[in-house]
Amino acid sequence: MNSFRIGHLLQFMAGWHPPRNEFQLNRSRWRTWAEYIGEWIEIREECLATEEFQRGGPNFAEQVYKTYGAKGPPMNATYDEIEAAIAENEDATVAVMLADVKVS
Repeated sequence: MNSFRIGHLLQFMAGWHPPRNEFQLNRSRWRTWAEYIGEWIEIREECLATEEFQRGGPNFAEQVYKTYGAKGPPMNATYDEIEAAIAENEDATVAVMLADVKVS
């Protein structure tokens, strides 16, 4: 985690997308979702154990990882599509958890 600049850590917490133009390409640490998620997986346990990453609920990188796995979303996915997929995944997780609950 110490090898990352604060901006990179914030991108794990708040959001990231693949570079869309030359300007972004020159400034981006990652080129693909797989690179982004791959580095998240490397520091995931350390980050999730820190208080900063626990504030405000799940962070962006963790939600993307849980929803799409190690490859991440399609390269051309929009934030709206990713947000919808994350919400759908969370709904499915809740449904599984509630499936065993008996209501009387």
